[in-house]
Amino acid sequence: MNTVSKSIRAVNYLIDSLFIAIATAICNEVVPDTSKYILFASISVFYYTCFETFTGQTPGKRITNTVVACRDGSKPGAFRILIRSVLRLNPLDVFSYLFGNEMGTHDVLSGTRLQVKE
Repeated sequence: MNTVSKSIRAVNYLIDSLFIAIATAICNEVVPDTSKYILFASISVFYYTCFETFTGQTPGKRITNTVVACRDGSKPGAFRILIRSVLRLNPLDVFSYLFGNEMGTHDVLSGTRLQVKE
């Protein structure tokens, strides 16, 4: 499998962040007294977990033709995806891309990777 570049991962992040921001804004209108961070974090974990568990792709990954896989190339299970989704909330995760390779800490710690869909 091909390694996915930082630029492709950035496109995925921007597209998915837009969807999460819209969902957070809508939910904030419905439940206005909720902490904005808790609402954002809950929606973010739900978004990534649902999309990646059932399809292996978020809308951003679908556009860039990438998919989440285990390190051996197999499809990750729901628990592994949940762990990956929660680990994204670590504010230092973004720095793992800026100063590291093409894998974020959420990939390394969850035993997953992003690959080009075959």
